[in-house]
This record gives sequence, C-alpha cells and structure tokens, in this order.
Amino acid sequence: MKLTLRFVLLVLVLLLSFGAGAASGLQALARLDDALNGVVEGDMQRLLAITHARRLFRSMTVLERDYLLAASAEERASVDKKMSSAASELLEQLDKYASLMHPEDAAAVQSIRDVRGRWLERDEKVRSAARSGRDAKPLVALHAADPVSWEAVIGTLVKANERRLAQQVKATHSVYTAKRTMLLSVSGLACLFAAGFGYVVFVGIRSNMKEVLALNTNLEALVTARTEALSARERSLRLVLDSTGDGIVGIGASGAILGECSAAAEQWFGKAKPGQQCAEYLFGFDSKRQLEFSMALQQLLEDVLPWELSVDQMPHRIAREGLLLELSYKQIVGDKNGLSVLLVARDVTARVRSEEAERDLREEQGLVRQLLADKQGFALFVSEIEALLQALENEADAKILRRYLHTLKGNVAIFGLESMARRCHEIETKLEEPDSLPSTADLASLSVLFRSKLKGIEPFLTGAARGTHEVASDDFGALVRSLKNREDYQEILKMVDLWSWQRTSERLARLRAETEYVAQRLGKSVRVEVAHGNLRIPPGYLDKFWPTLVHAVRNAVDHGVESADERIEAGKSAEGSVRLSTRQTDEAFFIEVEDDGRGIELQALQRSAEERGLRALSSANLVDLVFADGLSSRSEVSELSGRGVGLAATRAACEAELGSASVETKVGGGTRLVFRFRRPTVRTDRSEARAKHWSLVPPAADVRAASGPSL
Repeated sequence: MKLTLRFVLLVLVLLLSFGAGAASGLQALARLDDALNGVVEGDMQRLLAITHARRLFRSMTVLERDYLLAASAEERASVDKKMSSAASELLEQLDKYASLMHPEDAAAVQSIRDVRGRWLERDEKVRSAARSGRDAKPLVALHAADPVSWEAVIGTLVKANERRLAQQVKATHSVYTAKRTMLLSVSGLACLFAAGFGYVVFVGIRSNMKEVLALNTNLEALVTARTEALSARERSLRLVLDSTGDGIVGIGASGAILGECSAAAEQWFGKAKPGQQCAEYLFGFDSKRQLEFSMALQQLLEDVLPWELSVDQMPHRIAREGLLLELSYKQIVGDKNGLSVLLVARDVTARVRSEEAERDLREEQGLVRQLLADKQGFALFVSEIEALLQALENEADAKILRRYLHTLKGNVAIFGLESMARRCHEIETKLEEPDSLPSTADLASLSVLFRSKLKGIEPFLTGAARGTHEVASDDFGALVRSLKNREDYQEILKMVDLWSWQRTSERLARLRAETEYVAQRLGKSVRVEVAHGNLRIPPGYLDKFWPTLVHAVRNAVDHGVESADERIEAGKSAEGSVRLSTRQTDEAFFIEVEDDGRGIELQALQRSAEERGLRALSSANLVDLVFADGLSSRSEVSELSGRGVGLAATRAACEAELGSASVETKVGGGTRLVFRFRRPTVRTDRSEARAKHWSLVPPAADVRAASGPSL
C-alpha cells in the first residue's frame, strides 16, 4: 500500500473513533441538559417566585408602618406609591407561580390571593384613619386576626418546592451517572480499535521512511552548497551595512534581535546575545528606560495604532559613552524570517554640538542686544535671576520652590535664554510628584548655565550698574530748560532726584516683549497696548513682584486670546489684544493685565479643582479659583503653561508686598487681572512724614518706606 493511502486510512479510523465518542458524549449532554432544564425552568423558578412573594408581603407590612410614622403629606404620598407598586408586583409573582405550579398547589395559591385582597382592604382603612388623625393601631391589629396566615401558607409552598427540587436533583444525578458510564465504554472501545489499526499502518510507514532516508543522503550535498552561497551573500550584505557607518539592528515580532547587528551597532552597544531583547541590548544599564522602551516597542509591534503615531512614542535619542545617537525606525512587511522593525542608530554628536554652539551664539548675541538697549534693565534682570537662583537653593517648601522655578523659566525666556528655559521645564517635569524636590545637582546646573551665558559680558555687569543712571533725552532737555530759565533750585533738585526712580514704562516694555514672544511661539496674532501713565516708582519698590508678572501675560496669550479661526467664528477680529497698564490714585498703585480673549470658564476650573481633591469654589471665590496652586484649566502641560503654578506664584508675590489681586472676567469677552498696592510713604525731614506724588521726590538719602516692603 502507498504511504498516502495508509495515512488516509489512519486518519479515517481516528475520525471514526472520535465520532463515536463525540456522538455518545452529545447524547449524554442532551439528556443531562433536559434534566437541568427541568430543575432550572420548573422548580427553581417556582421557588424564586414564592420567596419573592413572601418578601413583598413583608415589605408591605413595613410600608404600612412607615405610613403611620410619616410626618408630612409628601412622605405619605411616597409611601402610597411604593405600596401600590409592591401590591402590583405581589400579584405578578403569584400569577407567575400559578403558571408554573403543580396542581396540588392551586388551593394554597388561591388562599394567598384572598389574603392579599383582605390585607389591602384593611391597609386602606388604616391609612384612611391615619390621614384623618384617628388612632389606627386597632385597625393594624386586625391583620393578625386574619383566619389565614400568609406566612404559614407561603412557608408550606416553599418547603414543598424545596422537596421537589431535591428530587429533581437526585434524578439528574442518576442520568449523569448512567451517561458517564456509557461515554467511557464507547471511548475505550474506540481507542482500542484505533490503536490496533494504527499499529498496522505504522509498520507500513516505517518501511517508507527507509526509502526517504536514502533520498536525504543525496539532498545533504545540495543543502551544503546552497548554505555556502547564502553565507557569501550575507557577508556581502554585512559589508554594505557596515560601510554606511550606521548602527543597524533587526527586531522580530517578539521584540528580540534577529540576525547580526552592523559593526557600528556592536561598537556602540556590544555584541548581541542570541534571542536578546532589543530593550536590554540598548538600555541594559538603565532598568527604567529599558521598561519604557519595551512598552513603546510592544505598542509599535502590535500595529493597532497608526505607525507614525506609535513611532512618535519611541525614544529618538540615546546617550552612550559620550556619544549622542539618533534612533529611527523602519517598518518591515512580509519578511520570511520574521523581521518586523529595522532600528537605525546614527551618531549625531558633532551635529548636535554644532547646533548647540549656534544656539549659544544666538543667545549671547541676544543678551548683547538687550544689554545695549537697556543697561540698567539688563542689570536688574541679572540681579533678579540671581536672587531667584539663591531662593531656589535655600527653599525647602516644594510648593514655593515650584513657584520660584516657574518664575525663573518665564523671566529667562523674556531675554532669549531658551536653553535655560528648557532646562527649567525639564526640572519641572521631574517634580510632578506633589512633595518632590529637585536635586542639588539640578539646581547647581541652573546656576552654572546662567553664569556661563553671562561669562562674556560679566566684567561690564559688575561695574556698569553701580552708581550709574541713564538719562532719557527728554529728561535731559527738561533739565537744560530749567537751568536756562533759572527755575527754583529745589524744583530742579527734585527733578534730578527723580531720575533715580524707575519708569514703569521700562517694566511694561519687558512684559510687552514677553507677550509678543509667547504669541509668536503659539502662532497667534496679538496687539500689545502699553499704558504706563508716565509713572515712576522708588528703587526697590515691588522688585520681587515684577518678575512674577510674566505668568500673567503668558496666561493672557496662551489661555485667554483665542486662535484666529476661533476669534473670527466668535465675531471678533482675527488679531487679539493684550493691554498692560500702571495707574495710581491718592491711596494706591495699580498694575493691570487685560486681554479680549475667551474669558475664564469657571466650570472648567471647578472640574479641575474637584479632580485634584480641592474644595469646590463658586464664582464668589473667583480670585481663589484662578490663583489656586496646582490648578489649571489646561489638561496638557507645555513649556509655556499647564502646570497651574504661575498665577499662584504671582499672587504669593503680590501678597508678600502687602498687595491684593482681583479678577474681572466675562466668557467670550476677556479677562482683567488687577494688582493693587499701597503707595510708599517718603520722609522729607527727620520729624515729619507725608505722602508725595511720584512725580516729585526728595533726595534719595531721605527716602525710606514707612510701611510695607523695603524701598
């Protein structure tokens, strides 16, 4: 007999044996299913119906008591509704039981129906007495005088059904025992038949195998020749891959490395072990990054999400032994060897260093431009940043430390130090845990980075800011005119002394630069209006508050002003508006930041507060809600906003200067932040103090604060 025919006969015998066993098993299952249906559809349904009826009777008794105890018409109406529902459901359960009951249960069911009717009639009398204010207790006692006890009748039916259920279970077990014996017998005979016939077929197959072994001897020579040819081809391909200078690693569907890696990959990562996971090969020195890579690679290999989206989740750069390697991923489809992804690592160290050098040069040139445009303002910026760095090193409170860090990020961005702003953002990302603190190395890196940026102009900074005042041309012209007109000496002296006070226009100009910078980053068209009122402020006045205003203008552009499409759709001009202003009254000094954007969505902030476990606030507490620490209406975090730290820092600095903050907003109409401060008091002689307008000032030696921060 031919080998194929023997194999077909063996399969047929096995199929017949399996069919006999399956038929016997199906018959047994059918009988068992019928028995179980008898239990579930009959006895169990009846038992559930009658026990449910008993619960409903008891619920009606409790509801009658609740009606008597009800203190108001509304409560009684609610009890009436529940009583009606329970009475209807009781009738449904009795009807359900009647449709499934044995004939001998008919009298008991009818008895329960009669009891239900009599009980409801007495209950109506009880409730009528209760509504009219009469004593209903004697009527309640009539329930116990009913000649038929529904508890006893239902209990009898429950016991009868439990007995029937036990009998049905016993019958089902008998069916199961009989069919199990039949199934074992048929299966045993089928196995014996298959084993006997299979032995006969096996003897024939063994003889055919001898012939196959003879043919295999001739094939070995052909396989050896083919293997040598493939090896030569692989060596050629390896030579091509090595000549590119890139690290090339093949990854299979399981995440393991397939085949050999290129020479560059082995130089950077070492020789891969057989079957080694790619995550271990690349990040064996870092268990955390190894886990992150494994999870991202698994998502990439599952091919559920679009390829481009999954690739974005993969790491694209890795530092290795002083080199910076750029990683890219190529999808492989239909490879016979199971290759799914080709990872290409490229050394970009020189390119990145060149880019960093260009960036450093741009930042240095930007600092020089800022310095030449406003020497005193630049010196003030340096002192403010150094004060923030010092505060970061000394602060132990995580909440306040985040405020300092966020303020530092915003202020260095104004002066174009994007590398330092990015470093601040990286440290902020590490501090996402509520009570986490930055490491000493992280804080030291900020100081080192800042000093390195100022290294080229530091000699000028240490000498030019001391004892030097820049005088605007209009101020100088006014002085010349006063001298020519021989005006009063005291008036001239006051005018000259005023030069030591800082113009609010200079402060607002820096905020304007930050506003335009953020608008450009976000791709928004924003018109910035500055209204400084020609005011000057004393030296040192609000020095700790001004730097934090950067958060207010960032929020105005990022959160407030809509995109051009949104503004046009809302009936506004495509260009947004931000207004920065300072003004004064006889009692107070005001700084305002106003935008014409979307306004504050209070509900979104309330939801954010609830998600963070904060107490829900109302519109009456709008200031607390807007300035709450860690609260933001944004769900995502960017380098510009979303952490809920900035405005909290602004408010804290405002209150530290004994000021107050208020918010005016209209959904779709914009938001205005108003910061109010007490005006300083200046002393004109040793014995008398009085408030002065800020356009006139006594000699600088006589100026000091009578209250509030040191001026």
